[in-house]
Amino acid sequence: MKENKILVFNNKNNIDMNLKIVSLPPIQDSTKSTNDVDIDGADGTLTEFNKYTSDIKPVECDYQGNDPDKIVRWLRGKGPVIFGNRPDRFYNAEIVNPIPINQIIENQLYNFLVQFKCQPFGYLLDGQDFRTITNGTILNHNKADYISLPIITIYGTGSCIVTINNRNFTITEIGTSITIDSSIQNCYAGKENKINGPYPYLDIGENLITWTGTGVTKVEIKPNWRCI
Repeated sequence: MKENKILVFNNKNNIDMNLKIVSLPPIQDSTKSTNDVDIDGADGTLTEFNKYTSDIKPVECDYQGNDPDKIVRWLRGKGPVIFGNRPDRFYNAEIVNPIPINQIIENQLYNFLVQFKCQPFGYLLDGQDFRTITNGTILNHNKADYISLPIITIYGTGSCIVTINNRNFTITEIGTSITIDSSIQNCYAGKENKINGPYPYLDIGENLITWTGTGVTKVEIKPNWRCI
């Protein structure tokens, strides 16, 4: 299969920036952080999983043009990055190496490396829009392979109990609307004290979402489907 050598960083792509992509990062799972634990009376060790860690994803580039400052301004800082060999998802990334502008200026055509330090999960692009759901909606995504941390907005008045796959959280006062962001474990507009219970997450596979509360008029959810 021919590799699609496209790079999109902070919503700008390499083609519009007159930059040729020579190679993209290999497709692989995020790196695991583990501990080896000795067990008394048993040979060997037990490996305990801690978490997934950030990875350096290198991109090799060729530049030919007369505005290297434009490239340097683009390839700095933080933002979402999409690699052409995984075009269905973005990674939250930071560029951790300086772009050698002096060598670009001297050579006019120069090969260099950009190192993206990527947070461990890829976020599927089709999980980034809010959708209105009805009571009893089942959400599923056949590519998501890790629990996902949604953003949920509830409209209406009064209180409600929201259930996702038998896990409940309670909103004590909607107050016209309330937004629950599980990725930062917070409610918007100073409503942190209006939620009781654990912040919601979406399982791999099917997620049945129901709620009780006569004052609820609408529920919207941004799934934030993610992959290892």
